[in-house]
Amino acid sequence: MILRLTAIAILFVTGSFLHAGEMDGEWITVSRIRGGEQQLGAPSEAVIKDGKFNTVRNATLSELGDIKEIRDANPAQYNVDMKGDGEDSGKSFHGIFSVSGDTMFTCVNPIPDGKRPTEFKSTKENGTYLIVWIRKSAAAKIEFPNATSVESKKN
Repeated sequence: MILRLTAIAILFVTGSFLHAGEMDGEWITVSRIRGGEQQLGAPSEAVIKDGKFNTVRNATLSELGDIKEIRDANPAQYNVDMKGDGEDSGKSFHGIFSVSGDTMFTCVNPIPDGKRPTEFKSTKENGTYLIVWIRKSAAAKIEFPNATSVESKKN
């Protein structure tokens, strides 16, 4: 009984830390929408770990910096501080996120220190980036249709 109460007390006291690093992992974009319009192009890949992140597009490092999760908000929030040689180096951006299994949704204001989005929605009026990510490990298991599989279903 004492052990059970101790475990419950530990969970209660440390509950805010249980979600630390929820964004950690290797991710690939499934969809990018900015200002309500689907963005085309090669997928982006991101690695988030221990409060750091980097993003690669077209096999080139495009962004890197620090990332801080704010789990006690609803929806969960994050802040990024850009580092490196890019044009956004030294700037901070504010967003919201949700992770469900191998899928992560992020919505961020592309204006440095701009108002944080309050919902996962990208419109022409709000200009936010809404990005859907999937873990790279899960993406590797997905079988996409090819010409042979599509043709065999017709027969």
